[in-house]
Amino acid sequence: MATLPPPDEARFKRIAKQATADLVRNALSLPNLKLLSRVQHKATSRHAVIYGGHDSTDPSLPMVGAHTFLRSSLTDLADLFQLNTP
Repeated sequence: MATLPPPDEARFKRIAKQATADLVRNALSLPNLKLLSRVQHKATSRHAVIYGGHDSTDPSLPMVGAHTFLRSSLTDLADLFQLNTP
């Protein structure tokens, strides 16, 4: 695997940290946006709620987001964050 010079690595980490913060900010703002649709999957009967509006970080950008509820255990959720690749 190629390595980056320390200044580049630090820069990419700053960009990633900001992108993560922006993603969380946008996700938390979904309920404040205009409700566009409520949909239900025919086979599973799961529901999704779809919102639309503008990006909370850059209001000049349009944003569409959705959420749904899943039932799972805390262990199943934690398993999503396990890195099993070399």
